[in-house]
Amino acid sequence: MKKQKLCFVASSGGHFEQIMMLKPLMEKYESILITEKTIYRTDVPNIKMYYLHQVNRKEVFFPIKMVANTFKSIYIFILEHPDVIITTGVLAVIPICLLAKLFRRKLIYIESFAKVYSPTKTGKLMYKYADQFYVQWPQMKAIYPKAIYLGGIYYRSMDMIFITLGSQKFQFNRLLKAIDRQVDEKKISDEVFAQIGFSDYRPQHYKFESFLNREEFSEWMEKADIVITHGGTGAIVGALKKGKKVIAVPRLKKYGEHVDDHQLQLVEQFKDLNLICECSNCDEIWEKIILVKRQNYNTYQSNTKTIIESIETFIESGRI
Repeated sequence: MKKQKLCFVASSGGHFEQIMMLKPLMEKYESILITEKTIYRTDVPNIKMYYLHQVNRKEVFFPIKMVANTFKSIYIFILEHPDVIITTGVLAVIPICLLAKLFRRKLIYIESFAKVYSPTKTGKLMYKYADQFYVQWPQMKAIYPKAIYLGGIYYRSMDMIFITLGSQKFQFNRLLKAIDRQVDEKKISDEVFAQIGFSDYRPQHYKFESFLNREEFSEWMEKADIVITHGGTGAIVGALKKGKKVIAVPRLKKYGEHVDDHQLQLVEQFKDLNLICECSNCDEIWEKIILVKRQNYNTYQSNTKTIIESIETFIESGRI
């Protein structure tokens, strides 16, 4: 069987960076790479490259440049005879994508990583023609129902999320219900497991246990990439000591989740130290999950030794 020739095409900037994440695929097949000519060098070793005019639909010469890019794309297409076009957009890529469809070549389109809630104009057009259409955020499935979502090109598609609500003799149904709803709506696509404590709500769309023994708890904590927990000191610090990314949701008195609102203060303090992600609105949990995947946090450092030394100094001083 003849080995397929791949044509990778993207505009400059972030779109070019995204197409370059597919370099292992470029190196596996006979490949060419097309991008816009800019003041920055974008030569890629061992990959044959072609350059188009950089275009912006708001500039005066946009129509002329698009015509020139169309003729250049025809030239490249006739010269190279690619079997598959793979693109991350934007405007400069449209001519060669349409040529691919005209000559019955496979067209793969990857919508921009930067588009979390809304489509690009090129994406809307290519959705009609692409043989394979990828989105990089789960929310984009609402816009492109037939698209494939496998995660973002920059990050792992699925993380393990461990929800732990501690041993407080109070329910935290508000959090469990919100996550259940967001998993059902596909806003959360990661694997989720919860230790729900004394909550009486039973999740329908992810696994859970009321309580775990020490060994089971440690196993789930080790598996987890992200820990979602209440604003309890032990839960937060325990996850931080394990090097986990933490989303903390404070329990509130008005919902019968605690005797007072002291967890608000603790969560705020941890957030100010850039140790955790705070979530005060359970409906925004899915957005916080996206945020922590991209955000870097400070490393937790225990201050226990300093306090112990202070106590020892006082004990040894003999003062009363």
